Amino acid sequence: MNGSIRMRPAHWKVFRSHRGGPILLWVGRLEDEKNPIEFMKIGETLLRSGTEVRLLVAGDAYSNQEYAAYKQKLLDAVPEPWRNRFTFCQCVPHHQMPDVYSLAANSGGCLVSTSLYESAPMTFIEAMASLCPVISSNVGGVGEMLSEGVTGCLYNSGDVESAALKISGLLDPEQVETRRTLVERACAVVASRHAPGAVARKYVDLLESLPAYSPPAIPSEPAASGMIPGLVSTIIPVYNRAGLLREAVDSVLAQTCRNIEIVIVDDGSTDETAVLCDQLAREHEVIRALHIPHRGRAGLAREAGRRVARGEYIQYLDSDDLIMPEKFTKMVAALGGESGSRHRILLHKALSHGNQASGYAG
Repeated sequence: MNGSIRMRPAHWKVFRSHRGGPILLWVGRLEDEKNPIEFMKIGETLLRSGTEVRLLVAGDAYSNQEYAAYKQKLLDAVPEPWRNRFTFCQCVPHHQMPDVYSLAANSGGCLVSTSLYESAPMTFIEAMASLCPVISSNVGGVGEMLSEGVTGCLYNSGDVESAALKISGLLDPEQVETRRTLVERACAVVASRHAPGAVARKYVDLLESLPAYSPPAIPSEPAASGMIPGLVSTIIPVYNRAGLLREAVDSVLAQTCRNIEIVIVDDGSTDETAVLCDQLAREHEVIRALHIPHRGRAGLAREAGRRVARGEYIQYLDSDDLIMPEKFTKMVAALGGESGSRHRILLHKALSHGNQASGYAG
């Protein structure tokens, strides 16, 4: 990584030589949407009850300054006697994460997810494949990945006592067979649903199910809803990301394709995000700001944006992501520039924060 973020030693390795009970692992970006403060409260609740656990927070922020501030905020939420039971690990390299999940699993611990909303979190797949049990807040698409008591454990977001109780059950030495059955089922689900071959097969099946495409005998007209041919509509759902939104928007405004519009959907933000949305709309004619009541699900915000979008082409963009300047030009050429084109697989570079190319994604 470049800029203000730098790699640091993987301090999680110290757990290999220290005893102190099962490891409860939290993985994610330190931000309000991921709700790490609830993990701190769950940990405190367990420690107060006499449960011997170690608590590992493996995550990062967009700068060292933000990381330090958020870390201090989390520590301040826990009374002094319990703070030293929490260990923070910044910038754990991706290739070391299987070792981190396995470390938690082998200690008798588990992964704890406290997000306010999620779609299909990659951390679940990684943990389940590593035989690490998962307990999560029951939000968004989590229920599609975890079945209560079958492949994981669920609790209602905000119910710290319930979460602590379910974690205690997972840690109970007398429930080792139940735990083993749960993680084996979870691993089997990952193998059947998320292995590369399984994902590729599903996509091929989808493509083969599409009807053959024939160009219309009569030139198509704009839809009654006001769809504008050739226009690329970018829909950006956002919640409490005032510090990141402008950079995401700027990456769209920098497109070589100029036939664009941007629909920013504010999902009831409680910080300065809502004001920034309106400010961006005033600054650029191609931007529209849409404010909706907070639902905590990015998919609902995307759908709200899609309903008001006017473009022939729809691009969804998360508020913490960036896109390369030529993406729309290449996308429109691939999707609309060839007779009979109905779908294309577009391969592109992935960007890490700081606008640095980092690897390959499809």
